Amino acid sequence: TNGGSSAAPAAAAGAVPAAARGKTPAPLVRAGAIQFIGLQAPGSGVLQGRIMGATAAGEPPGRQAVRASLPRHAFALGLAALADESPLAARAGEMVAAGGAVFYRPPQSFAVVDYLIGTGDLVPEVDFSAGIVWHGLPQGRAGFEPADDEPAVPLDELVARLLEQSAADVIALVCAAEVQGLVGVELIRPLAEAAGEDRLGSTSCDIARHWLSFSREPVHSRRTALIVGVASRDKPEGALAAFVRPLGTGAVHGHFHAAVFPHRPLRRGAVDLSATITDLSGSIPLAVMHLLPDLQPVLGSGQSELTRGACWFAPLTVARETAS
Repeated sequence: TNGGSSAAPAAAAGAVPAAARGKTPAPLVRAGAIQFIGLQAPGSGVLQGRIMGATAAGEPPGRQAVRASLPRHAFALGLAALADESPLAARAGEMVAAGGAVFYRPPQSFAVVDYLIGTGDLVPEVDFSAGIVWHGLPQGRAGFEPADDEPAVPLDELVARLLEQSAADVIALVCAAEVQGLVGVELIRPLAEAAGEDRLGSTSCDIARHWLSFSREPVHSRRTALIVGVASRDKPEGALAAFVRPLGTGAVHGHFHAAVFPHRPLRRGAVDLSATITDLSGSIPLAVMHLLPDLQPVLGSGQSELTRGACWFAPLTVARETAS
């Protein structure tokens, strides 16, 4: 279903009391302004992540591809493109991958999302300019929705509460959610056009505007997003340090990409991740965004907000891998 409010799907999926169906209701856990449904902690298992390509502070994204296969148990995000023999600097754009599905936005204005769904022996391959990959399904999971009369869940609040629930300093996170509004950026020029100070890594706002399209207000309301990323309690050290940015006014840092789809109603509570990805992949993706808050006073677009959804999370360690 394209468009429509999230209230109706919520009623259809979760209005019938579990007791009336002869089942034990999923436990509810209140955490700040969020209500988790069927919360399961990730336990002590730690996922292993790899930083791909350029990540050092001030370092421009790499022009040499770091290629990686992304099977069904792999998750990834970054500046990348579907594997090809043409120069990566002309192709690398926002990319997010989950459960054997890869969604990629070419680096140009008003770009149409390209995507590849792994089936059978077909395993998607991606050329990374800069990004992160981890293998393994996060074992922590929960449904979530706003507590009380709040209209939506801010992304930074959700991430902070999941860090608390995981008792880890760094987590990997996958989220499928109905959208109140997303705030972020999209790359609109190929890296091959970088010259001198005119490059994506510049700290000049004027130069950044030539490289990135900023959402001037929250976008993609009443759609459904698949969000993949990493987060840390504070500014991390080591390989992850240059890959994350503050998610809000607090100490939490992160890096998240979202693939956006026409509205797909989600079941209330913790659901199966593979089935959810399969369902979303049945629709044509509308956008791929790097989620980034805009907290400027008065004129800022604010924070990405989610009406309701499900998330999967686990502790993560990160190492560095570069092209040979």
